[in-house]
Amino acid sequence: MDNNDWIKIEIEQIFQTIRGFLALEVQVLSVLLAANVTVLGFGVSQQSAGPFLIGAFISIIALVMLVSFDGRIMSPIYYRAMALRAKIGKDNFDFFPLFFSTFYYPELPQKIEAIYKIRDIKLRTRMLRGLFTPWKSRRYLFVAVAALAQLALIPLLYYIFGWKFP
Repeated sequence: MDNNDWIKIEIEQIFQTIRGFLALEVQVLSVLLAANVTVLGFGVSQQSAGPFLIGAFISIIALVMLVSFDGRIMSPIYYRAMALRAKIGKDNFDFFPLFFSTFYYPELPQKIEAIYKIRDIKLRTRMLRGLFTPWKSRRYLFVAVAALAQLALIPLLYYIFGWKFP
């Protein structure tokens, strides 16, 4: 096998890894969403503002899980995908930049390419960890807004609507 065959095999493995981790992420977030909806439904049925605090904490746990998952686990995989893309030629393979820019945020492919050019491994690692933060991606922003909305509802429900707060 020549070098290009190894690169193709590694790209296939990266696709499988990304698919597997995204499926796992969806499953975990589905469980957290179901728990959040259940807690909020209980709060509404009991006219209690307290469960909204628990729901906000569940949303914060989901946000922390998303950021740490992408920042610690997936960023090296995404980095390797972009490094392989640089080796085989950017014109031949544009799936990863398209995926990263639509799934996360538009500047991500350029940032990963800039990190690829850095030779200091400590600096490269530090920059890879900083790629995924709650305010950069639309999916993180949605979870953060949901948590803040649930927190904002607590005083409204308690003071204006007179719901109890156990």
